Amino acid sequence: DVPPTDVTPFARLVAAIKAGDVAGAELALLDGADPGGLVMRVGDGTPVLVLAAELGAYNIVNLLLNHGADIHARAFLERQSMVHDDDTYRQDMASPIEAAISRRHLDVAELLLQRGANPANAVAESMGQPVFLRLVLDRGASPDGGHLRHCVTAGTASDLESLHILLEYGADPNQIGWGQMSLIRNAIEFGHVDIARA
Repeated sequence: DVPPTDVTPFARLVAAIKAGDVAGAELALLDGADPGGLVMRVGDGTPVLVLAAELGAYNIVNLLLNHGADIHARAFLERQSMVHDDDTYRQDMASPIEAAISRRHLDVAELLLQRGANPANAVAESMGQPVFLRLVLDRGASPDGGHLRHCVTAGTASDLESLHILLEYGADPNQIGWGQMSLIRNAIEFGHVDIARA
């Protein structure tokens, strides 16, 4: 099928990404489609690399990176200021690595990390997903910080599993939790006995 001549290369690229059509995506890029372009909806924008990562389109993610897509690009929402009616601001959302992890596309997440995605940006999205959490920690993300605190206060079974992984990778159990209290005190106050034991 020959696409209509009035369809822009970028529109063809987006359609190819959604269809998982690697050859179509490559043709659109060769015809001048921007590998860093944004799919715009009302009040938001999604880079095509984020879209491809979200859909688990491994070969298209690789293709876009080969054509110069920004591995650190983020989807965003435009928000109206609550203070000034005539002022809007941009709220950053998912990066490609976060999109791949949120949709559980391990091969795409591994590719993005190999190509330079920052593993530190993916720890929060990996919580509760042991394979992904180990992946980003193996790539150098720090196990410390708010992640351990979240496990202690949330206290679900997946949080307990994540807590064990973070501790295994060297997270400091003596860091300060919520309300300037120790993490163990937080666990006790929230009634999470298993987490306090861990």
